[in-house]
Order: sequence, then C-alpha cells, then structure tokens
Amino acid sequence: MEIEYSIGFLYVVVNALRIVFYVPQVMAIARCQNGAVSNSLATWGYFAISHWVAVIYFTIGQRDHLALMISLGNAIAVSVLVGTILWRRDQKISRNTNRVST
Repeated sequence: MEIEYSIGFLYVVVNALRIVFYVPQVMAIARCQNGAVSNSLATWGYFAISHWVAVIYFTIGQRDHLALMISLGNAIAVSVLVGTILWRRDQKISRNTNRVST
C-alpha cells in the first residue's frame, strides 16, 4: 500500500508542477515577434485535447477530485498556451496585411 501512496503522491507533485512550467512557454510565445511559427500548434492542440479528456475522465469515470483539479489546471494552462500561439500568429498576419496594403 505504501508504494501506491508514493506513486500517487509523485503523480500529484509532477502534474501540479507541470502547470507552473507552462508559464515560461506562454511568456516566450507572447514575446515572440515572428508569429510563434516555431511552436507546433498541432502538438500543443493535441496536448490540450488530451488534458480536457482527462478532465472528463476524472469527472465522470473516476470522480477523483484531486486528479480532476490537476487535470483542469493543465487543460486551462495549455489552452492559454494554444490561444497565445493563435493570437501571435494572427498579429503577424495582420502586420503583414497592413504592410502590403500601405
């Protein structure tokens, strides 16, 4: 039983910290001047979908409130990251469109 507790504790710590580690990535994308083209929208979008599926799973399938909150935090954080990529790419397109029409 102690090994299960230890693994569960490790899961909580690692996944809770992952939320924090999204912040530098979001900040780097927000500062990016080239439309965040070096960030894979497909990869980050897939990560967002997987986290939202985990939220549904822990809500309906497991009813594990701690895992649900951690998954929800990760889902929100990576969704913010995806939104930031889209925002920067839209800004780049807008700048290029304005440059061409001027």
